[in-house]
Amino acid sequence: MLNPYKREIIQNKFNLQVKDTNKLNEIDFTNSKIETKINKNPIINKKIVTNNHDDIIFAGKEMLYKDEPNLEINENVYVCVYLIVNKRKPILLYCMLPNEENDIIDFYTIKYNGGIITNEIIYKLKNIFSVWNKAEFIYNGYLKYNNKNMLWFKCNLNEDYKQNMMLYDNKIQFVMINEIINYGKTFNFKINNDVSKFLLNNPKFCFLYDNKEKLYEVPAVAYVSDTYSKTLLYINLGYRKDYSYNDDKYYIFLDYVSSIEKLNNNEKKGIIKYALFLGNHYIITDSKSDEIIKNYDSLRINTKLYDKVSSKILLNNNKQFLPISYLDLE
Repeated sequence: MLNPYKREIIQNKFNLQVKDTNKLNEIDFTNSKIETKINKNPIINKKIVTNNHDDIIFAGKEMLYKDEPNLEINENVYVCVYLIVNKRKPILLYCMLPNEENDIIDFYTIKYNGGIITNEIIYKLKNIFSVWNKAEFIYNGYLKYNNKNMLWFKCNLNEDYKQNMMLYDNKIQFVMINEIINYGKTFNFKINNDVSKFLLNNPKFCFLYDNKEKLYEVPAVAYVSDTYSKTLLYINLGYRKDYSYNDDKYYIFLDYVSSIEKLNNNEKKGIIKYALFLGNHYIITDSKSDEIIKNYDSLRINTKLYDKVSSKILLNNNKQFLPISYLDLE
């Protein structure tokens, strides 16, 4: 979770706020869907806006130099791979790899040995993403940041995203903006703090727009854990409503720690990471006495447990969530 110093930095950079620091200590990215926020973010370059209503614009792309960078032999090159899934409600994912030296996940890095670096990177990326036979990588350009050359590639898996979700064995982590900024983790994998620092200083790389310069909502992260057989069904056939609140049935999602703690059997288990579109969101401070007097897209029940806040997120529409990643649990 966020410390007060980081929370203040994020609020200043993104013009987003913690609704109530006593309820849940994280930045509420659901505010990013509000149209009035657009003008307070960097304006999209008109030249890249097309007439196609369905276009999804990655705002960071316009900040990049489109040619090949000038590199020194043995220089470290930082490879930033992003993926956009779920076109109706698009989700921006960054692809990160384990760094065994530091026990963290990070952007992919390689050393420059001469030649055309983008060709070499694409060749290596295809090997890394080999479980997706038709994966494509498009070079967007490079950015010089803190004396580092960062090269950006858009990834297109050309297959149903969920199809190979349980096969790639954590070699690649698909990470959401909400995870990088609010948690610095995905599942139990720590994200290199340099990644969040970069995004805080370059917020354009956090958002997607449509061709009317309207921000798409940045989804929240939550988890569902169960036996291997049930998680397999959830991913392939869909998650079911199994939580009752005020005489209604909801889909229930938990934070990572709470999701792990609820498991208590010896079967093979797994945990699914979901992207949640919270929309018009209501936070319940006391589930016994709080009276909900209008309809909301999502509800959050926060319960103080010892020194942490446990969070249940309730949704009632299966269009509001998408499975992003899966992790086997021993």
